[in-house]
Amino acid sequence: MKLFIAMCLLMSNLLADRLLIPLISKHNTKEDLYGEKFNEVNLGIGYEFDIVEGEDYLIRFDVLALNDSYSNPMYSATIGIDYKITSWFRLGVDFGVVSRSIKHAYHDEPVYFKREVLPVVFIPTVTTEYKEFSLSILHIPQIDYEDRRVDGVTLLMLGYSF
Repeated sequence: MKLFIAMCLLMSNLLADRLLIPLISKHNTKEDLYGEKFNEVNLGIGYEFDIVEGEDYLIRFDVLALNDSYSNPMYSATIGIDYKITSWFRLGVDFGVVSRSIKHAYHDEPVYFKREVLPVVFIPTVTTEYKEFSLSILHIPQIDYEDRRVDGVTLLMLGYSF
């Protein structure tokens, strides 16, 4: 985590863009398949910088570290493509990778978490901006794959441009 924060601070001196602060999340369900309640206060930090900005679009790169739904550290790196609806409102989609602990739970075996790197395929985003502040909502859809399940969650993030 210290290395991640140092990397964000170093990048902030090279590129003038946004610091991201995850705030809260809301899951599609109150608890997972095994009755465990989700963490919905996702403390963390991130950094976003613009790769290409056009008149009506923005291509950006985000790195993010936060406490996930089970209060385990999660790290992501994504590329986002946003369409500017107005000067203060945009819609987008993110693609990339995430490193997180996946809960493995089998019927008669103890529950355990295993860190995995997974693709982030299609995450819709909505962002509104006012002066140097931004507020983004992103939704991670529920994904079931083999013995893994990523529960759907909507995350609210505050951004600050410098």
